[in-house]
Amino acid sequence: MAQVNRYTKTSQSRFNPMTLQELMLVPAYKRQQHDAMSESIGAIETQLAQIDPSDIHSEVAKAEQQRLYDELNKRSELLAREGFNNTTKSDILRLNKDYQTSVGPTGVLGKVQAAKKSLEQGKAEVLANATKIGYGPNEIQKKLQEAEELYIKKFNETGKIEKKIILKNNSNQREIGFQDNEKK
Repeated sequence: MAQVNRYTKTSQSRFNPMTLQELMLVPAYKRQQHDAMSESIGAIETQLAQIDPSDIHSEVAKAEQQRLYDELNKRSELLAREGFNNTTKSDILRLNKDYQTSVGPTGVLGKVQAAKKSLEQGKAEVLANATKIGYGPNEIQKKLQEAEELYIKKFNETGKIEKKIILKNNSNQREIGFQDNEKK
């Protein structure tokens, strides 16, 4: 009789290759992330193109938009050249944070957007209440124009974005001007 030991109970190994679907799982996932990043860059470009500054602030807004467009192009080229990896992912997330900061209420583009909206609303309120304060239609247009010219001059000197028109009637002294958007 033959002796049985631990080496005699062997089994044939089986070749069990991975399926094509299992092999393609990681590249497909990476491609999906790459496409999502490309879409997010496209969405940021679309949102950036929709920013509509007033004529007064257009140079400041265009400079900020151009800076962000240049960054978007760099990141897009990096993504196309290197594909999706940790570096491109962190760069695009950092760019998205920069964009959100710029468009947010304290960012340059956010302030420009808020200033335009506030100026238009302020002008409408001033025009609606001008007769109550004691201005005639021609006089109010002239005063609004003077206030806007004064604001443009102040903006060109300081670069500070202000956003509110005020119209006062203190006894015989009437003045119209722009009020700073920062709280004092």
